[in-house]
Amino acid sequence: IGALSDRIGRRPLYMAAFLLIGAGHFLYPLADNENELLLYRMIFAVGTASASAMLAAVANDYPVEASRAKMIAATMVFNAIGMVLLTIWFKSSPEWYQSMGYDVETSIKYTRWTVTGCCMVVALVAITGLKKGAPAQVEKREGFMSTLTVGFKEGRKPRIALCYAAAVVSRGDLAVLSTFFTTWLFLEGRDMGMTATDAMAKGLFFYVVVQAAALVAAPIIGIMLDRIDRVIGLIVAMILAGAGYLSLALVGNPFGTEMYFAAVLIGFGEIAANLSSLSLVGKEAPVKGRGSVIGLFSLFGAVGILLVAKMGGALFDDVARIGPFILVGFANIVVMVLAIIVLKLYPDPDHAKAPA
Repeated sequence: IGALSDRIGRRPLYMAAFLLIGAGHFLYPLADNENELLLYRMIFAVGTASASAMLAAVANDYPVEASRAKMIAATMVFNAIGMVLLTIWFKSSPEWYQSMGYDVETSIKYTRWTVTGCCMVVALVAITGLKKGAPAQVEKREGFMSTLTVGFKEGRKPRIALCYAAAVVSRGDLAVLSTFFTTWLFLEGRDMGMTATDAMAKGLFFYVVVQAAALVAAPIIGIMLDRIDRVIGLIVAMILAGAGYLSLALVGNPFGTEMYFAAVLIGFGEIAANLSSLSLVGKEAPVKGRGSVIGLFSLFGAVGILLVAKMGGALFDDVARIGPFILVGFANIVVMVLAIIVLKLYPDPDHAKAPA
């Protein structure tokens, strides 16, 4: 998708991404068996992967270098707001349809179809609101395979290779939060004698604390990243994220005061890791072929999600519930060390010329 966007532009692929997401929502409640469910899920997955790649590419296409991180921070803030609003609406919408006299199954179906309608609106906005083409668009006479391999060729450069490593870890950070954080707190609460409802409510509360801290920190971190070498910014981000996840091992009472500090630190680290890695890849990727590089960046991010799900799940079940967080904590430290090496051996020659 990233490579294709370098040839035909971001606009049609961004539109197609939301059309596919909408189609997935429309078809999902119509499935009669598991095979159909899997097929519709795959349509939805292609749409979300495309949207993820195009979001990163577009957020890096429009700003100048001096404001790149601020632009991406703004994008992430609105992304988070949308996630919160949609979650609240999605949970209450079936009840609203039921209040109109529809049964449960029909209410859920109409909820999905309403999301489909929203996706159609966003697809229309994408096709009419974005610029045609892509910066330094690849000419049609150039073979698609040569465009596709740009990301791999650029990966030979140490600073872009660092971006790919950071993608694995930064997306892994998001995955460990969404997959294990509330489950860990829920089980800890049950062990402490809480009811299932209270334990889940406590877990969700601290998850909200993490996301709220990330939202507050996003503009500050965006401003900071635009004023320093982006590799230095990545180092700072990895320190914050690593310290946040490793601090959970030191929390005696997961529902006590110290948990607030850990949750805030995790929120800071989560947003810093994703902001710094995205702004670094946008800076280092060539203008001609940026989509291919960012597409491969997204692929490495998906690898990070899969690794955390598999390895983190094994640690959670067989070693300790805190295991997945220790895993990603040390992964952040490893990327921090790699970033320090890259900073020393391959400094940014343009940083001194960049406006503050």
